[in-house]
Parts: sequence; structure tokens; C-alpha cells
Amino acid sequence: MGSLFYFLVFWIVPMSGSSSGTASVQSAGPVPDTALSMVFAGDLNLSDRFEQYTGANGEFAFTEWQKIGPVDAQMVNLENPVTFSSDSSDKEFVFRMHPRYLKMIKMAGISIVNCANNHLGDFGCAGIVETLFWLDSLGIRHTGAGRNSSEARKPVVISFHHKTVGILGYGGDGIHYAGHSAAGTMPCDESTIVHDVRALAGTVDLVVVNFHWGDENAVVPGDAQIRLAHAVIDAGADLIIGHHPHVLQGIEYYKKGVIAYSLGNFVFGGNAREINSETIVLKIEVEKSSWRCTTMPVMVVQWKPQPADSVKARRVLDLVAARSKILNQQMALHMRGVAYE
Repeated sequence: MGSLFYFLVFWIVPMSGSSSGTASVQSAGPVPDTALSMVFAGDLNLSDRFEQYTGANGEFAFTEWQKIGPVDAQMVNLENPVTFSSDSSDKEFVFRMHPRYLKMIKMAGISIVNCANNHLGDFGCAGIVETLFWLDSLGIRHTGAGRNSSEARKPVVISFHHKTVGILGYGGDGIHYAGHSAAGTMPCDESTIVHDVRALAGTVDLVVVNFHWGDENAVVPGDAQIRLAHAVIDAGADLIIGHHPHVLQGIEYYKKGVIAYSLGNFVFGGNAREINSETIVLKIEVEKSSWRCTTMPVMVVQWKPQPADSVKARRVLDLVAARSKILNQQMALHMRGVAYE
């Protein structure tokens, strides 16, 4: 017997008097079939409490995730190194993921990860290099970190049906930043990011920038984040994906771009209370002459992400709408049901 799941789709609409433009490049003709689709999620951490709960079960977390429907690619922020090392950094919270879980990630359709965050260096530069080795060995593409700064700045470029998306990542722990010959992540340095975005924008159809930024548990982005986001959109970015606060923040509609300041946690094994939680993922659909961005409310049940039911979906989207309103944005919410056998 089939069960019914609901999700809410929103289009960001500028409030009256806003200087914002449209999130889509409008097509002069009829809307064509989607050429490329992607899903972006927030922080993924399959360590600690997750590992204690699941053990060696390599298929556990994503058994319900296929219910989101088919997409060409999925991306998360990988919020832990993948390493066997026991030589951890001297900090309050350190995370380490067993390589066996990467196969589970890939089987779920997650083919791209952002590595620019404050936990990739939890086991030093050696842990960063080992993480990149494991990702490369399974064909999981990555951005935001590298064996040197040149590799860390290199975008991931994906192409389907002659449409291309270029993806960059920035963030770190303030210590393990990539150098000319040193492994690490790329910092949130405005001049570097603007340079990279301008170089990428002329070669792809859509530019996506990941930022691991802001304050933990803050429901509103800081002024410096907003200024940086606007500068990056002005430089040619189309979509900004934010993470790190571990909570959902608002979504801003600025000129031709969309800024999701924080998608919150996706599956976060570093915290026991995240075993059951609610969040959103963003879906983009790139068409011949336009693109659109929608949200998909998600609930996590015993570490298993899946489409949210109608009650949880409404609650999550109302929350995002309220936090977007702080940014002078209002969202039109639409609901449709999707049945799965």
C-alpha cells in the first residue's frame, strides 16, 4: 500500500520597494524540460553518535532518501575528516568518520561534497590528505580543500545535457588553511572569492558558492556575511549555499541570485539530539534559458533523512519564511502531494 508524503515548494518574491531582482533568468518562450537538476543539503557528519547507533551497517542512513525523486547530482557539506588517524587536534569537539560510510553516501546519490569547514582539519593536515584520498578513490568530487591552495580553489564542474554548473567552497578553522605546498581549506577571503567567481562565471551556466560561515545557533546572518554574499552575487554567482550555524536561517533574493544563509544540519552524528530532526534541502532545476530554486522539507528519523510529512513540512517552511522575512523577503508557499509505493 502506498504512503503519501508532502513537500512545500517556494519561490522567493521581493517585498514591495525591494531592490532585489529575479531569481530566474526568464525565458522568452515556453518553459522547456529540465536539463539539469541538483539537490543541496547542509552539514553531513557520520561520526560519533551516528557510528555508535549504526555500527558497521553500510546501508543504514539513506534507505528512505530515494523518495526525494531522481536528480542528476547531490551535494552536502562534509563536516568531518575521513581518516583512521588518532592524532587529533587540541579542541573541544573533534569528529572522525570511518571510510566505510563513504560508500553509503555515494549509494545515496551524493556525488559532490564541500570540504571547506572547521572540522576537516580535526586530525591535522594528514587527516585532510587522507580524506581527499578516500573521496578520490570512490569518485566523490570535492571542493574547498586540497593538498595545496591551487587544488583547494579548483571548482567542481558538472554537466548534463549541455548545461553546466560550477561549484566552489570556502571556510575553515582558522588554522588549517591551504598554502602553496600545504594541505588545507580555502578561507572566506572576499578578494580571493570574487576573483574565483569571476573566472568561473564566464565558463558555466550557473555558479554555486558554498560558505561555511556565521555563528553557531544564530538564526540571523551577521552583517559581514550579508555584505560578502552580495559581493559574491555581484561578481557573478547565482546561488549561495550556507552552513555551520546548525540551524535554519532565512533565504534572500538578491538581484539575480539566491542566498540560503544556512541550511542547518542534514544528518549530523556529532550531536545526539539530531537523531530525529527537521530541516530543508534546496533543489535547483536548470533549463534551456532559465533556472529555478525550490526547497524540500526533510525530516530525519533515527538518522534516516526522508521527505517531511505535511505537518512537519508546514512547520519547517513557516520557520524559514519567518526568518526570511527578517531579511525583507517574503515567500509564497505551495503544497503538492507525492505518493510513493
